[in-house]
Amino acid sequence: MSDDRDKIGADLLAALLLIYTELREVCRELPVPIQLPGGTGQVLELLEAVDRCFEIAEDQPIPEDAQADLEMSCLQWLTASDLIGLYRHDVGGYEHRDRAAELALLGAEMSLKNLREWLRQQS
Repeated sequence: MSDDRDKIGADLLAALLLIYTELREVCRELPVPIQLPGGTGQVLELLEAVDRCFEIAEDQPIPEDAQADLEMSCLQWLTASDLIGLYRHDVGGYEHRDRAAELALLGAEMSLKNLREWLRQQS
């Protein structure tokens, strides 16, 4: 069972870092680029960067829908990060936390896809 938990945790962490990389790329394409640190930093550094990105999203000169997609991708990423971080504390409820983290990452990915599409239309 422990091996399964370790694999699921590793898979979720890999997905979290992949979505972070996508967020970082999209943020560089914004009208006022947001520079997020590389995905090799400490988790706390990435959390702080995504949190800051959420805070300044409202300052972007973009339509409300695009801003909502940026904010949603940040919030969903932060939510998934929180859920994945609970593994270290062995608080139980693994199955629903696994699924919630997966869905949060899916939500972040969908919001990033919408935002990327809007950015393409502006080119």
